Amino acid sequence: MRKKGILVRKIKKIIETEKDPAITFFQLTSYKKRRKISFTKIPLFWKKIYFKIYPRCPQIKIEKKSLFSKSPSIFYLLLKRSSQRKFNKTPLSFKEISQVLYFSAGIKKNKKSDQVKRMYPSAGARYPLEIYVVILNSKEIPEGIYHYNVKWNTLELLEKGDFKQIITEATQQKWVRNSAMVIIITAIFERTVIKYGIRGWRYILLDAGHLAQNVYLVSTALRLKCCSIGGFVDEKIIKLLDLNPNFELPIYLIAIGK
Repeated sequence: MRKKGILVRKIKKIIETEKDPAITFFQLTSYKKRRKISFTKIPLFWKKIYFKIYPRCPQIKIEKKSLFSKSPSIFYLLLKRSSQRKFNKTPLSFKEISQVLYFSAGIKKNKKSDQVKRMYPSAGARYPLEIYVVILNSKEIPEGIYHYNVKWNTLELLEKGDFKQIITEATQQKWVRNSAMVIIITAIFERTVIKYGIRGWRYILLDAGHLAQNVYLVSTALRLKCCSIGGFVDEKIIKLLDLNPNFELPIYLIAIGK
């Protein structure tokens, strides 16, 4: 019992201090301004794809066709999934927006469970991720910043308005303004760190990857275009969402449209 008490005190100290390694890491890797490539031609070592192989070991060829016999839909989506940046400014319907959010990150309705399990895996079922949605083009939902309330499965309007310019400036990607919505994934570190300590921030990044893949696959199923964005000016997004950077930080953006 004594050891457990010491561990709890250590974890609380990590959370309470402003020197939380997770926060420090994100602050050190934040963009004040997006890095510009000064090369006139992209270097080969940036383009070349490397593979690790064991050529001297026995090889067993994977049969692709046999995988499609049981569940063609999921394999079809995986083959079709890709990052696409050429949006045509077509608005998204309320149903399309709802399906992307719910089937990517919503709570599964299971009578036998406590109804907290979601569509993506999370380390220790801590679910540190929060989802904000910037609606840029929809005939049924007003333009503005929303928070996806997972518990009630609702969109909470935080602020109305046209945020195309701000999102473009934050990402420095002109094509983003032609998308219909931008999902902003943030992390509240305490939820995971309180259980796993400083290693928890590793799991948070993994959680974000799981969630983002869901967004891609659901978007592909709905015949929507989708593109993730890892490079953005952190301070602009923090200000846009009015976040407390000591507890919650943006870690991933995903633009969706047609």
